[in-house]
Amino acid sequence: MNLIDALLERPKPRNIAELSLSPHCPRQWSSLYDAVEEAVLDTNTLEATYTHYALKDWQEHGQLQAHGLPCMVVVGDASVVRRSSCRTVDGLRYCHTQTYEVNGGGIVAGHQYQLLRYVSEPHSSWAMPLANDL
Repeated sequence: MNLIDALLERPKPRNIAELSLSPHCPRQWSSLYDAVEEAVLDTNTLEATYTHYALKDWQEHGQLQAHGLPCMVVVGDASVVRRSSCRTVDGLRYCHTQTYEVNGGGIVAGHQYQLLRYVSEPHSSWAMPLANDL
């Protein structure tokens, strides 16, 4: 909770050590690193909660229509973060990218992120996450 409080006060920290300087965070920087390393997220519960609130929002405010019927807009995105020089990083895959690398033909070593989001309003940049696959 201290880390969340510090993030709310300093939304764009350069590193964890900077967060430890927040008056809302009585912990030292080393214990913040430990907290981040030991943290475990229950992704199934988070995804179920996101889906619940997306459905509730759609039922209460769903304005989007297709062929005269109300519809829920869900968008998917797949992105690649290139990590060609990090040969020993966990989860490294060979991924297709739209940017052609030198002698790579569009294939790079990196991490692929797949996102599924609920869009509540047309022409909005805000979208609630439903599922993330890292």
